[in-house]
Amino acid sequence: MNTKRKNTQWMKLRTDAVNSAALRMISGDDFRYFTYLLCLKGDGTLDQPDKDMARKEVAIKLRVTQNKLDKILGRLEYAGLVCRDTMQPIAEV
Repeated sequence: MNTKRKNTQWMKLRTDAVNSAALRMISGDDFRYFTYLLCLKGDGTLDQPDKDMARKEVAIKLRVTQNKLDKILGRLEYAGLVCRDTMQPIAEV
């Protein structure tokens, strides 16, 4: 088994994120989904030119249906963490 990773990038989470009002507004599951979206932003998935394909790929990677993805994005947008239409993170945590 090859354990080498190619081009591994790191994402920083601020140590005071526990005090974030936006993160306290969301459930543990939504925190996990938000973290996954940050990862997908980092690997370029969210920045694909074909936005429909990006949404499909995000749903697959989050292991949810398109309908559930829309609901997740709505909750994350309400908390001020992402833009629902573009799936782009808009808050620093």
